[in-house]
Amino acid sequence: MAAQIVGFISLLLMTSVAGTLFGLRWGMSRFPKLLFMQADQELVKVFQKEIPVPCFATIAATALLAVLVRHHTVELALSVLACSCMVLLVFITVRFLAPINANELLQWPKDDPPRGWEEVMVRWRRYNALRTDAVVVGFLALAVLLAFYV
Repeated sequence: MAAQIVGFISLLLMTSVAGTLFGLRWGMSRFPKLLFMQADQELVKVFQKEIPVPCFATIAATALLAVLVRHHTVELALSVLACSCMVLLVFITVRFLAPINANELLQWPKDDPPRGWEEVMVRWRRYNALRTDAVVVGFLALAVLLAFYV
């Protein structure tokens, strides 16, 4: 029963992160380049404060889930996969996206970005796609775990 409760909480937390990142990636991918950059500047300011809490809560919950199901191979593998995906998301954010955000994106004037800004945004989108893919895989791992095993 404890594994089911922790699994549900993990899935709920993972859904909030995955849904946010996937929804924004999908919606903003249709923006013109300059509007994408301007929207991203504002989103980064909000996300720096808001996103760490559900990310670290998801890591803690999925790690606890792994401990609770440690005697069952498939359940353990799926919960470790979900937790690893969240750790990868945090790593990509801290190692690659945060420096771009702090040193470049947030320094640019909204209406007159510097020369070469489009190449920086291509790099940003690539890292964002990787972290979004990671959290979607983590979400799917938890969904399969809860649907078929726990």
